[in-house]
Amino acid sequence: MVVKILVIEDEPDIRENLEDILKAESFAVITAKDGYEGVAKAIAELPDLILCDRMMRPGDGTYVLRTIRGNNTTSQIPFIFLTAMAAHNDVREGMNEGADDYLSKPFSRFDLLAAIYAQLEKAKSRAADTKSKIAVISEALRTQLNHIYGNLELYRQDNPNVLQNEEFSDAWNATLLVTVKLEKLIAALVPKAPY
Repeated sequence: MVVKILVIEDEPDIRENLEDILKAESFAVITAKDGYEGVAKAIAELPDLILCDRMMRPGDGTYVLRTIRGNNTTSQIPFIFLTAMAAHNDVREGMNEGADDYLSKPFSRFDLLAAIYAQLEKAKSRAADTKSKIAVISEALRTQLNHIYGNLELYRQDNPNVLQNEEFSDAWNATLLVTVKLEKLIAALVPKAPY
């Protein structure tokens, strides 16, 4: 799978230089010339990582970061600020705003790629952890659904005439339908483990 990186940078020379470096590493590169275009492309393209200048107009890096973090579909995308603002309090402010990393201009090709690969590895680890948690939760939900269905079936077997009651029959059928729907939702999240 090709990794997509969105570069949001208002200086054309810097943007092109970043694009060349990233393409040389076989990344798919998307570029944006300002924050507004960057946000639109982030939402449309869902990149694997965002490199964003902090000081640009219109739509500075802070606007981009807050918008990205505030959107459910983009909130987990690794975000690296690129900026000439290198004072300690500037770096701290950028990190407090939710950036995953902060590179001060000028930076070396090595530093850029090291930051990118570190953030991609962290994102991969978070995704694996999330997938593992979903699998555990899914299996627990399956167990509870089986328990519900089993108890209903036992009750029906112990009371053979119970389905003749229209209210109970409707409730029985609705409950079975819900358990089937929930099982399908769970299966869509995580396929059933083979035994």
